[in-house]
Amino acid sequence: MQNNDAINTPAAVNSESVTSVPATLAPVVEFHNVTKTYDGAKPFTAIKNVSFTIPDHPTHGEFVCVLGPSGCGKSTILRLIAGLSPQYPQSTGEVKIFGKPVQPSSADRGMVFQDYTSFDHRTVLNNIAFGLECRGVSLQERTELAMEWIGKVGLSRDKDAHKYPHQLSGGMRQRVAIARTLILNPRTLRRPRSRNAAGNARSAAEALGRTKSERIFYHARH
Repeated sequence: MQNNDAINTPAAVNSESVTSVPATLAPVVEFHNVTKTYDGAKPFTAIKNVSFTIPDHPTHGEFVCVLGPSGCGKSTILRLIAGLSPQYPQSTGEVKIFGKPVQPSSADRGMVFQDYTSFDHRTVLNNIAFGLECRGVSLQERTELAMEWIGKVGLSRDKDAHKYPHQLSGGMRQRVAIARTLILNPRTLRRPRSRNAAGNARSAAEALGRTKSERIFYHARH
């Protein structure tokens, strides 16, 4: 008689037939009871006991919005993720990026600032290529990559590449700022709120959609 109990025990299972389950990916961002207080004559707490998790979905990009009224700490959260002072480091709690404690600003994170700052004396092409120039990338390679990104964010390589910032609309300047950041290949991208938050968020989403990006994009707005 066959012993069914023996068949059902772990020792009776053929290990070669067991498919290994991949380890769970670390979340892109984790906040655990994070508080940021600015010291001084009148200490000010920007955020208090903030906790949230953004899981990693490596096969597609994401557009994550941080919503709240003016002064509630949206930009503080984004700058903590980016590792930018004076918001970084947090006063208490834990901030993790891909499972590791957040470090000062590095190449795996990009940020498009609220004012879309560009160099007035540089063309669209040279503004977008600036980060690669700082990295020592050759003129030919950075020019080719910058031209590629001009098209990816919906600008014209023929008409816009050699324009200067004062010749661009607000939406076009935003696209330059996005291209200048994404050309450096960060995994995450942050953008604080702006004066035209709704329209610019839509413009940013459209620009990112054209890039077929697998990055995570964070946007703060009221």
